Amino acid sequence: MTAFLEWTPRETVGAAVPWAFARADRQPFGIAALWERPEVDAADDCFVLLTTPANEAVGHVHHRMAAMLTTEGAAAWLDPATNEQQARELLTPFPAAAMTSWRVSPMVNNVKHNRRELLDPVA
Repeated sequence: MTAFLEWTPRETVGAAVPWAFARADRQPFGIAALWERPEVDAADDCFVLLTTPANEAVGHVHHRMAAMLTTEGAAAWLDPATNEQQARELLTPFPAAAMTSWRVSPMVNNVKHNRRELLDPVA
């Protein structure tokens, strides 16, 4: 993906404020996720994006963040030869110095709004 969103808690500023977080070089990145297809009914597929404690870049907005993966980490996450312990070691906060953030429009919180401009910075 190109960015993920987090909101400041309402009690912090009176209204939830959405922020976009991305790699500082604005390159796409992966997020650790789990997917399961139960044998009984394929319509009940389960998918979840994983989170980690927030790093310094995200911590001013929220206590957790998406489990971003480096290029090498993404390859290891997807490799069937990666064992559980190795996979757990990939679930660490992405380096804060390699990230950037900006405020975005509250319109990102409505599925009716689905366009690229929603990631544009707002004042």
